Amino acid sequence: MDINITLVLQGAQFFCVYFILYRFIFAPALSILNHDESIKDLLLKKIEGEEKIKNTALECYTIKHDEHKSQLIQAIPQASTQIIQKTSMKNIASYAIEIIELSKQDKYKIQSFIIDNVSRVIKK
Repeated sequence: MDINITLVLQGAQFFCVYFILYRFIFAPALSILNHDESIKDLLLKKIEGEEKIKNTALECYTIKHDEHKSQLIQAIPQASTQIIQKTSMKNIASYAIEIIELSKQDKYKIQSFIIDNVSRVIKK
């Protein structure tokens, strides 16, 4: 194998072209790709954080809903709960409204419960 000046010049040209391409094309393109990847990772972390917040809020909502439901059931007189249970056992879609006399204490409980919970919703 004969090594002459042409082979040396071709090697020098190759390294010059490689250096120019790497310096002005490959390095900026690689930095752009890394920047996009870091933005993607940051957004995924934000999404995970928002999902945790959403799940926490949903759990709090479920707990509050159950508390309000139990308080409302306690505030409703026994006769009305029996009517609700009878209609739900029959799976009837239409509802009948019957007038039930409430004592002043029961009326006050229901009114205070509704006012307290409506004011909580408005405050938030």
